[in-house]
Amino acid sequence: MDAAEVFERVASFDAACRDRDTILAAAQDITRLRRWLDSRDTAVTSALSAVSSYPEKSLADATRTPVRRAERSKERAEIAAAAPSFADALADGRIDGEHLDALHRGMRGLDPAQRHALLDEAPRLAGIAAHVDADAFAKTVKTVADRLRAET
Repeated sequence: MDAAEVFERVASFDAACRDRDTILAAAQDITRLRRWLDSRDTAVTSALSAVSSYPEKSLADATRTPVRRAERSKERAEIAAAAPSFADALADGRIDGEHLDALHRGMRGLDPAQRHALLDEAPRLAGIAAHVDADAFAKTVKTVADRLRAET
């Protein structure tokens, strides 16, 4: 995705527009930018984690946001690092940070071998995530996690 090109389209949107297709195209562009920003947030958080002993606090202080939001950014960065297919889908604007959150939640309660098995399925899961919203994807991840629990 060419973020500058998408940004330019969003910036030039005329709020007085009454053409439904143009309005929906602008909404799609805004979503693409949010997804791209989610990918940049994971990259910045990952870089900060390499130079800060408490990156969540550093990020929260720098952005004047709650530590919980910074913790979520760190979780997203960790998931993106563990599942490069998700990082790529996020950078391309095919998924958003909420998809990473769903994957992270699905991994909770899995033992290390089960988490590894879930991550082995990440390329397939990223393909699914690209075609459904985060709530539907969370159900898919839960189904896979339940299957992995049952198999062990």
